[in-house]
Amino acid sequence: MADGVPAPPGTVQAPDPSIGTGTGPSGDVACGLGPGRVVLVGAGPGDVELLTCKAARLIGEADWLVHDALVQPEVLALARRARIIAVGKRAGNPSARQSSINQILLDCAQRGGLTVRLKGGDPLIFARAQEELDVLHAAGVPVEVVPGISSAQAAHAALAMPMTERGRRRALVLATPQVHASDQRNTAALPLPVMPPPMDLHQAAAPVPPSRRKVLSAAEIVADPELRRWAEAIVAAGSGTLYMAATVSDQVRDTLLALGMPPETPTLWMVDVSLPDQAMVPGVLGTLQPPPAALKGKPAL
Repeated sequence: MADGVPAPPGTVQAPDPSIGTGTGPSGDVACGLGPGRVVLVGAGPGDVELLTCKAARLIGEADWLVHDALVQPEVLALARRARIIAVGKRAGNPSARQSSINQILLDCAQRGGLTVRLKGGDPLIFARAQEELDVLHAAGVPVEVVPGISSAQAAHAALAMPMTERGRRRALVLATPQVHASDQRNTAALPLPVMPPPMDLHQAAAPVPPSRRKVLSAAEIVADPELRRWAEAIVAAGSGTLYMAATVSDQVRDTLLALGMPPETPTLWMVDVSLPDQAMVPGVLGTLQPPPAALKGKPAL
C-alpha cells in the first residue's frame, strides 16, 4: 500500500523487510509448515476499531493475505509478516475473476502456512464465500470462517436504529438487486477443481475488464418469480437493506414500485459506513436516484 491507497487487483506485496522471515513466505518458496489452511475472515465495515479480536490476531499471523477492495489500509497494516495479494472487485472497474481468486487460495494453501481470505463486512454476506468454500473443501483444504460486523449492522448503528423492533420490524431483510440473465443458469452440476500445481501469484489475479452481462430491466425482473424474490422480501417486510444497489437504483425503484411498495417510502443511501467521511443521502422511493456524483465509486448501502 502506498500512501494509504488500496492496491489494484493482482498486486502482490512482499512482507515488511524489517520483520524476520521466520516461517513466513519467502518469494515462491513454500513456508515449510505442512499442509496449509485457509480462514475466511470478516474485515468489518471499514473502521479498523470494529475489527474483531480474532480477526486482528489472524491477520497478524497470516503467511498469505488475499483481500477484497473494500478492506481499508489500516486493516491491511496489521498483516506485517504476510505476502499480500489484492483481488478486489468494484462495479465498473477491472476486477479479478472469481475463478482466479479460487485458484490463488488453493495455491497459497498448497505452499503451506496460514492463508487469510479477508472480505469486507461479514465474509458470508454477499461475498461469494460459497464458491470459495466449495473449491477449498473439494481440494481437502482445512477451512475456517471468522464472522465480521456487516455493513448493514454498522449502518443501523450509525443511525442508532435497531434492525428489529418488537411489534413493528419482525423481519430482517438483506438483499441485492444485482440480478443478471446469467443468474438463471443451473450450476449444480458444475465440476469442482482439485488442488492445482503452484502458479505465479503475480499473474494469478490479473484484472479483467468490467462485466458486460446484460442487466435486466424492472419489467423482466417482475415477470420472473425467481429473480423478483429480493424485492418481494422487502415489500413483505416493509423495509430492508440493499447491497450493491447504487449502480441499479432505477431498477430498484421501478421494481419495488411495480410490486406495490408506496412511492412515499423513505429511503437512505449510506456511503462509506463507519469511516470518517461517512455520508447519508435521504429521499423517498418514488424519486430514488443514485448517490450524488461526488460519492460515485464509494461503497454504498
